[in-house]
Amino acid sequence: MPCNSRIQQNENKLKQREISLNQRQEDLGRRKMEIDQYQQRVDNEKKLLSVKQQELDKMQKQKQAKLEELFELRLIHGEVDEEEWGEYLEGFRLRSWKYFATAVVILNLGDEEIQSMVNEDAICLKLLSEMPDSLKERAWMPPIYNASAIFAIFAEEDEDILLEKILLHRNAGICFQHL
Repeated sequence: MPCNSRIQQNENKLKQREISLNQRQEDLGRRKMEIDQYQQRVDNEKKLLSVKQQELDKMQKQKQAKLEELFELRLIHGEVDEEEWGEYLEGFRLRSWKYFATAVVILNLGDEEIQSMVNEDAICLKLLSEMPDSLKERAWMPPIYNASAIFAIFAEEDEDILLEKILLHRNAGICFQHL
């Protein structure tokens, strides 16, 4: 019997180990599930942060564009002094050029009756929004709309190149108007 008792003891030890291993395996399974759930929450948070960052970047670009537009309006109206000029160039990361020129497109609806019936602002804003990027990119700063006119500032180091750039813009604009 001592042999049977030893076998019985060994079987009991094996069963206890098996039970212990099963408990550990269950614990590991639970921990793995908790970690997977935690990882899923982290991944969801990352996605949410990514979306929020994109929204923030979009808002920042919109604010930057609005500030640049206000700067451009002040510049066109001659309201920027030399000190501000340097600050704006640095802040907007704009290059300073030797020659500058402003091109102005004024909408001519012709007939006063038509002009009174049509919202001039809406037409100009639509023209500006539908202007091809290739045309917008020729300007030193993006073209803007103000007081029934579309303004674009051009800049170059060479006066002849500046004139050529303006003529290209003008010719492309004429083609754009006839689309």
